[in-house]
Amino acid sequence: MSSNDPIQDLFDRALSSVPVVGLPSPSSLHQRIRQRQSRIRLSTMSIGALAIVVLAVVLVAGPATSPAYAVTLYPGSAGSVAAAQLPADQRVMTARLRAIGYPNAKVEVKKGALVVTNGPKDLSEPSSLLTSSPELLIRSVRCYSGVQSGPLSMRKLPATCSNAKFDVPMSGTPASGFSQPRVLTDPALSKFATTTPSQDAASPDSSALLPILKGGKDVTDRYLVGPTLLTLSSKVASAKVTHAAIAGGWLIEVRLNRSESILWDRVAKAYFHRQLAIDLNGVIVEAPLIEPASASFSSFDGQMQLLATTKNSAYDLAAALTSGPLAVPLIDHPGTYYSPPDHDLQFVSSKVGWIVDYNNSIVGTTDGGRHWSTVYQGTHTKTGGGFVRNIDFVNASHGWALLNYEGLISTSDGGHTWTNAREPSQGPIMNYDFVTGDVGWALTSNGVLLRTLNGGVDWKRFPAPALGTSLCATPSGTVWLGIGGSGNLYRLNEGRWMLSLAGTESPGPPENSVPPQTPRPAPWISCAGSTAWLLYGYGEGAGSMPYTVERTMNAGRTWKVVTSSQVTPSVPLSTPGRFATIDDFGETASGGAWLTGYCGPCDTGKAEVAVATGTSRFTDFSLSISLRIHAQPIGSFFINPLVGWVNIQENQVTTIGNPVPNAPIKYEIESTTNGGRTWHVVDADFRE
Repeated sequence: MSSNDPIQDLFDRALSSVPVVGLPSPSSLHQRIRQRQSRIRLSTMSIGALAIVVLAVVLVAGPATSPAYAVTLYPGSAGSVAAAQLPADQRVMTARLRAIGYPNAKVEVKKGALVVTNGPKDLSEPSSLLTSSPELLIRSVRCYSGVQSGPLSMRKLPATCSNAKFDVPMSGTPASGFSQPRVLTDPALSKFATTTPSQDAASPDSSALLPILKGGKDVTDRYLVGPTLLTLSSKVASAKVTHAAIAGGWLIEVRLNRSESILWDRVAKAYFHRQLAIDLNGVIVEAPLIEPASASFSSFDGQMQLLATTKNSAYDLAAALTSGPLAVPLIDHPGTYYSPPDHDLQFVSSKVGWIVDYNNSIVGTTDGGRHWSTVYQGTHTKTGGGFVRNIDFVNASHGWALLNYEGLISTSDGGHTWTNAREPSQGPIMNYDFVTGDVGWALTSNGVLLRTLNGGVDWKRFPAPALGTSLCATPSGTVWLGIGGSGNLYRLNEGRWMLSLAGTESPGPPENSVPPQTPRPAPWISCAGSTAWLLYGYGEGAGSMPYTVERTMNAGRTWKVVTSSQVTPSVPLSTPGRFATIDDFGETASGGAWLTGYCGPCDTGKAEVAVATGTSRFTDFSLSISLRIHAQPIGSFFINPLVGWVNIQENQVTTIGNPVPNAPIKYEIESTTNGGRTWHVVDADFRE
């Protein structure tokens, strides 16, 4: 073996994260690493994954660092911020930016926020490693559990397995070599809810039932883990990034500080030949067996190696680890969680519509979705610039599209020609809504409300009661504005702002929301005439997203809770809580609305749309899906209470629900003409 092959060294020194049945060969493990290079989010191979030597190979993937830009970052803490905390973050952020190649970046403290100029755009991404303080919690694995099923137990989560036969055993090392333990799943744990990230963060010294990410997608298996044994990575002595001997891989060679090195050796030695879990933000990213092929424990000498799938994410993580923790975490919007749906499917009549397709193109149809043709081709840059985020058409001629990092483009001829991208001088647009070919409203990334009277050529700041997060406008001049932090909803009518719904009047964030929701989130808003619908989403984690839907039919004079994942009945009625995560949401006019969502492993062989027709509850309707197909609605739209479309992403799965290797992803367009009661396929293999 070459001394310059660090990956081979990982395999030779230890085998970790072994599968329950069958130990993969080093060559197959190498192949699995190669298959991960295209993924763009933190992922893990769960049990049956990767070999490590020191702690775990954490696969870190994030948005690539982009060219110079300006971003405003606010304290992410729900409480008050001490006077010294932002200046401390200023020093840490400056060091991090210099470490990743932005020596001219300027970090200033202004009006309770950090303003970063000449820095990377992806500082505003929630997944940015530069705006957080990564910590790895080391926990012991006690037993395995499948997904939560059946009636939910209200009892306290047990600290041990229900029977000794389910305990995770130690590995043996007979003369013939490494002996892999066989472990059974504890069925008693299936009745308990998954520990949420906020609960995990609040109680690191308690036992937890944590999910394992499979391929960075659906959460399936879970581990019962003990209290945190050790917290690592708040600050390391050094972190060196080198290119790994695999395609697209990058190694972060970390050396712990002396005190953490001693502590890690102490824990690893105590759990020699046993399994530990690596807990990052409430998710197990690795679960290694400690030196299972060795007869005796040997010190790790304070070293660990982390694997990143992109160069930028490797350098970002290294910078975050070596610069030390932030005094307070940073976010790109004050005090709230807000992730609005990207509206990428829209119709203006029963025949004419557009969709943002899988190839980053805008394609149009004039026959109700049976045939499509490209009207705009987006770009594919390494930094994500030019990516088409969403579209907004007000009629068959006038429409707009928001391009990532570039601004709005517009068309006045149905998409045959488009203007160049424009960004307002007040800041990049994050949310927008046009009501005519000339009049539109927008919110910048800093929450500033803007209005245009010439189709987006010029924008002017419009007075607002607070910095906004979400908005919806109508042709009559009514504007709804959601405020992050308070959860308040304001209504603009005849030039005057009125508080229509206080955030404290909604059912409110559940105790286990993600992240902790002491500040209230701004709602998603969909409106038409005097009707408005609100969806309060309390963050997504461990495969679920608590939510509440409210609506008014009298311009905000009264509001009614239509449904909530926190109350009964929820959506859909037949299987409460089946929509673990809401994907899209909108009104259908005449007091109606619709929801689409997904539930990871629930959606094999079926997919559903929930529709409310002016009543106080939603009803779910099944789409036409073949068996052994994992289906997820990724775009929906109704032009009235009866007529609507949905774009479904379909993946082939095996009889036990695993993805079929190398099987193509298919997109299918279905439509309804009776309010969702029945659906029929209009394009079985959507391509332009």
